[in-house]
Amino acid sequence: MPFLDVSDAFDADFLDEISVIRRQQVVSNKGRGSTIDAPAVTAYAVVCPASGSDLERLPDYDIAKRYISVVTQFRLQTASTGAGGATFKNDIVVWAGTTYEVITLDDASRYGQGFVEAICASIDYQDAPPTP
Repeated sequence: MPFLDVSDAFDADFLDEISVIRRQQVVSNKGRGSTIDAPAVTAYAVVCPASGSDLERLPDYDIAKRYISVVTQFRLQTASTGAGGATFKNDIVVWAGTTYEVITLDDASRYGQGFVEAICASIDYQDAPPTP
């Protein structure tokens, strides 16, 4: 499939709007870490459910994590070190009223220049219900 370029297939009918929050990790001169969230950036992606919705039963409550697959030309990132030694945490993706964290990131540029595929896990305690 190295000659398959899906860039033209990604028209407005397939794209969904997502918000991406980039998080920089900083350490104070006292050694305490904190996170600085950059303003949310709007990006366009193809978003699909990903397998593996886990139900975790705890004594006081149940948690059901949801996973999505995000394919986009926006340069999502996982934990990394940037220019000048700045460290970043995994990006946050907000889609359909639910907040997700990028947990895996794969280069999908074989399908078109700049494409990445991310698997994201919900981080909300209670996810928004599905839209009708």
